[in-house]
Amino acid sequence: MELFITFIFSNQIALISYLLSAIPLIMYNILLFLAVKKDRQEFRKTKMMMIACLVAIILSVAGIFVPGIGATNVSQEESEILSIIFSLYNAVYIVPLIITQGVILLIFGIKNKEKYNYFLFVAGMLLTIHHIYTLTTYPFISNYEVYMAFILLFTVLGFINFAVLVTAYVFLLIQGIKYRQNLFIALGITMVSFRIAFYFLFPFIMMLATGSI
Repeated sequence: MELFITFIFSNQIALISYLLSAIPLIMYNILLFLAVKKDRQEFRKTKMMMIACLVAIILSVAGIFVPGIGATNVSQEESEILSIIFSLYNAVYIVPLIITQGVILLIFGIKNKEKYNYFLFVAGMLLTIHHIYTLTTYPFISNYEVYMAFILLFTVLGFINFAVLVTAYVFLLIQGIKYRQNLFIALGITMVSFRIAFYFLFPFIMMLATGSI
């Protein structure tokens, strides 16, 4: 097995794949930052939430420049070791998302539940579940043999996880509608629309990028 250092921006396919996941995240955090900032006098713990949004944006942009590991001439035994290494790399990216996107929004929702019910709390809980699922299933999905053996299960679970993500944005939309917060309405509509379009167009975009069609 030969290991080498690689960067996302040096591989067109990897870069497109990363951007398709990072751009929605950046959009979400910009809109959430603006929504919280606009009504910061009405919310509690606004600074915590706004800092979390900024950290997530910075990490999403910085991820393009973080070096990764590639390998050639990999045996079956070595592929299992690489799967563990790649999972650790993935954890470095996903764990901050669990905190900034899920846990902190959940806490923010708890701190504001007396005035704004549980909409923000539920959104934070669903986003936490979504990112934890992504973290815990990656070692299995990244293993080709395991993935193919349980492809139907992973397909169903993946769709459920997608539904959890969209539902989280719906709760943010409800927050905006119920309390007449226009930026939360814009956030909910934008993210629900973008995620649904992304979910169905992602395979087509990747086929275009690889020249498969």
